[in-house]
Amino acid sequence: AGLVTVRKPAERDLLTLTAMIRLDDGALLVADGLVGTVRRIAPDGTSTVVAGGGTETEANGGPATAAALDHPAALARHPDGSVYIGEAPRGIGEAGRLLRLAPDGTLHRVEPPPARWSTPLVAGLACAPDGSLYVVDPRDGCLHRRDPAGAWTIASTEIPLSRLAGVAVDGAGAVYVTTAATHEIRRLVGSRLEPLAGRGRAAAAAAGTAAGQA
Repeated sequence: AGLVTVRKPAERDLLTLTAMIRLDDGALLVADGLVGTVRRIAPDGTSTVVAGGGTETEANGGPATAAALDHPAALARHPDGSVYIGEAPRGIGEAGRLLRLAPDGTLHRVEPPPARWSTPLVAGLACAPDGSLYVVDPRDGCLHRRDPAGAWTIASTEIPLSRLAGVAVDGAGAVYVTTAATHEIRRLVGSRLEPLAGRGRAAAAAAGTAAGQA
């Protein structure tokens, strides 16, 4: 699709971007983790805060711009037009919230996946074409799935020590994850995370290395 050049907003530099997704109209949604906002960047470069920057901490269905966000770190667009926001607080032991920005501009708290070992930390989000939501929690090493009815299951716990870092879903519904500690990309097949690229060796990231040999 090519690269999109975004002019910086006049009011401030966007130097603390933690997540970005593209919308159907060509605009971008960007999460600013340091300031605690989600902004819409129009194709002409105009920047508008759509969530965060306020003082409300409950996220109980009020205006999203009245809410306070704690280090938004992940974004995912749902087929119904909603946008899920995952928080990754910087405080040790603090729980991250999972939030839903509705098409009408209101913000709603979503019950996060149950954490196995510690308080949940939402570090990666992706929505599937069927409406399922996948969540990466690097604290417990789980890939969680929330079905369209809202029920949580653990999609995989196969590599709990590798610190899952990100998740993506393609148009056919295939699920991919990245690992921060073993430097791999894996594909979810059943409940297994099968290696797709990388062999877990940071030193093998030399330029020109084939994807399956990195």
